[in-house]
Amino acid sequence: MMKKMRLVVLLFHCVRYKLLFGRKLQLGAVNSIRGKFRIEIFDEGKVSIGKFLMSCGPMYIKCTERVEITMGGKCFFNYNCSIICAEKVIIGNHCMFANNLAMIDHNHVIKNGAVSGELKTEPVAIDDNVWVGENVTILKGVHIGEAATIAASAVVTKDVLAHDIVSGVPARPFSK
Repeated sequence: MMKKMRLVVLLFHCVRYKLLFGRKLQLGAVNSIRGKFRIEIFDEGKVSIGKFLMSCGPMYIKCTERVEITMGGKCFFNYNCSIICAEKVIIGNHCMFANNLAMIDHNHVIKNGAVSGELKTEPVAIDDNVWVGENVTILKGVHIGEAATIAASAVVTKDVLAHDIVSGVPARPFSK
């Protein structure tokens, strides 16, 4: 009975978002979405989600204006993950994200000591097979290489090399 209910909820999400966003949203054939799942696509923004996305929810995806979010196949997002895009976010295949992820490709510009409505953006790119621990923040302009690991509570402000393990604030290569 539970499996049937999850399937009904999944189909509801997929149909609802396809009707709402049409060509702006590309969804893989089979996805597993539990809990709250919210997508916002403004103006000419585009979101592409590969097959077998798994989300424990709540998950929030926001794509503004003429920007793009692309997720590969077989990605897993645990509880309370958000991706907010003002330029471009690309996530590869087989990536796993633990609880409380915040991924943001922009900052607000500060003029005369005050926050303006203007944004400074740089794309975020995450290659295949990346594992991200809980309470991680990934900031604008970051490229995370294939099979890299981001330790819990890290704030990623710079590129991470393939197969590297980084930790800390700001995130740095892990030393034994």
